[in-house]
Amino acid sequence: MNKNLIIVLVIIVAAFFVWKFVPMGNAPVTAPVTTSDITTTAPKMEDGTITATVNTVTYDGTKFTPSTMTVKQGDSITFVNDSTGGMSVASNPHPSHTIYPEFDQYKTSAKGQKTFTFVFDKVGTWGYHNHANPSVGGTVTVIAK
Repeated sequence: MNKNLIIVLVIIVAAFFVWKFVPMGNAPVTAPVTTSDITTTAPKMEDGTITATVNTVTYDGTKFTPSTMTVKQGDSITFVNDSTGGMSVASNPHPSHTIYPEFDQYKTSAKGQKTFTFVFDKVGTWGYHNHANPSVGGTVTVIAK
């Protein structure tokens, strides 16, 4: 190959990468939204007060996101299984789940489901794991209202 052909090919490849990966024009550049950014509020009661905040944690088969969360007493967290494998969220330690025995998806109607919502009514710091993959876990800290 001659030198001019190599230079032309390098310029074409560079132009492609600039076109593909560098934002152009006035299009806004935004950060992707992750589930850790999502917080929804439970429905209001008749008197207009909000009963609790609902938070979301996702499981992708290798980790919970976010892996740590702080909530107020009475708030709930919905654990969502985005993996192709099983998920059964439960309090530590594995396999007895005695640190917060009520926090055990397997003991609820959500057993085997893709989502599990739990209301944290005990103040403290609670470790948890996926019973189907106990090396993966996280921590929920519950503070008084």
